[in-house]
Amino acid sequence: IFKKLDDLAKSFANFSEVIDLCKTRLTLFNLVSPKIISLPPILLTGSPGVGKTRFLKELAKILDTEFFSLDFSTTSSAFILNGGASTWADSKPGFISESIRQSRYVNPIILLDEIDKVGNKNYDPIGCFYSLLEPHTASSFKDEYLEIEMNMSKIIWLATANYPELIPAPIRSRMT
Repeated sequence: IFKKLDDLAKSFANFSEVIDLCKTRLTLFNLVSPKIISLPPILLTGSPGVGKTRFLKELAKILDTEFFSLDFSTTSSAFILNGGASTWADSKPGFISESIRQSRYVNPIILLDEIDKVGNKNYDPIGCFYSLLEPHTASSFKDEYLEIEMNMSKIIWLATANYPELIPAPIRSRMT
């Protein structure tokens, strides 16, 4: 895996800091059992077209865990992530719980792509991340439709943004 990360660094020289973080974390997690890859929530910022999303997709392949992605430029409401209240006729579980359900692993990568472009701040699609980006509160996440507590503390959260100042400060502060 370290050789693949070195190869990735050659293709994506701008992301060497993230690759070094991955190597450090992988080295540490090789010392414990069970060996579960874990990374802090990471926010990649930069100009459009520098390859943030492509880099994270390649990183996910190397880490060999499930990969799910949500484009925030088209995400309009919290129920898309959290699920809708089960009392609504057309309600269903949210993207987060569905991603975990589909994953073979407890630690999938979930990419929050273009998180700075939230389309509708009135229905706060990113509000759930105040708790999901903190392991101690993510361990008791409740999808509004399913109404059961789920442990989401092992999810690897990766996000991209062109304009990080558009992301609420408390969310930014929870990310590396």
